[in-house]
Amino acid sequence: MQWLVFATAIAGDMIQQSLADANLVFDSDGYNRGRYGPDPYRYYYSTDVASPLLLVNQWDRTKTDNASYIFLTLDSPVQGSSAGSVIYRADDLSLVYSESRCIILVSGETGEINWTLGGKNNDFVDLSAGNATDFAWQRHARLSKPTQTQLTLFDNHGNSSRIGCTAKCSRGKHLEIDYESRTVRLISEFYHPEGLAGGFEGSYQPLRSGNVFLGWGANPTFTEHTSSGECVLDVQFDAWRPDKGYPINYRAFEVDWKAYPTWNPQIAALEDWKNTTVSRSMSAETGPPRLQNGN
Repeated sequence: MQWLVFATAIAGDMIQQSLADANLVFDSDGYNRGRYGPDPYRYYYSTDVASPLLLVNQWDRTKTDNASYIFLTLDSPVQGSSAGSVIYRADDLSLVYSESRCIILVSGETGEINWTLGGKNNDFVDLSAGNATDFAWQRHARLSKPTQTQLTLFDNHGNSSRIGCTAKCSRGKHLEIDYESRTVRLISEFYHPEGLAGGFEGSYQPLRSGNVFLGWGANPTFTEHTSSGECVLDVQFDAWRPDKGYPINYRAFEVDWKAYPTWNPQIAALEDWKNTTVSRSMSAETGPPRLQNGN
């Protein structure tokens, strides 16, 4: 099993985009925006290559949970800045923006808001005593297919980073939404065994095994958890420096990865009075070693 860790430490925009049914378009700057608060007029935008529309979300510093949604053509002038994350579907798109502590589903045809989860304009009754909608500064929200009733996200739960927290810690979150009754409930939460708070970034990946793989954003670690919450993998790939805000891993994924080196392997034989030992370099190949007879 291999792991992929994506890290950023730059200013400006980065775009991660998928085509066709488009699960994700991501646009963010490299700094922790939460330290400074929203800009007076910040534009959040994402483009879908399958559509000539552009979603713009404009903030007003003087108002809480205030955002306007405008659809423009792709050649319309837009001020580049940053956004949380965007999920595209064939008919709708879901916009996650961290400063408002809510998740919004917006119609891809009309631009109207279908529903808001969390925040001051929450449309759902929380059946888990407030624990389903208490996320904050969240990242990597994803709706399951095809029912769209299962929602997973990385809940940063704050905009500062620390180790050994006992309250307001970051976590992975799995929610279940009932659209008919307009209710939401918490299915499971996953915490780091060291008690981590990550002020920015992070990821949540459901695995085929039923386990959950988490990237901890501002903290140089990723973990794997069983469905019951037990941590079965805890990897730290650099020194802890929460005061510095780096090193970071914006997204961490567990993948089946194969390497095919472009150079030939090396083989050598070493004889002693009793045995002959054959050593072979793997040349970075991930498959099992194979020895063949030859002249």
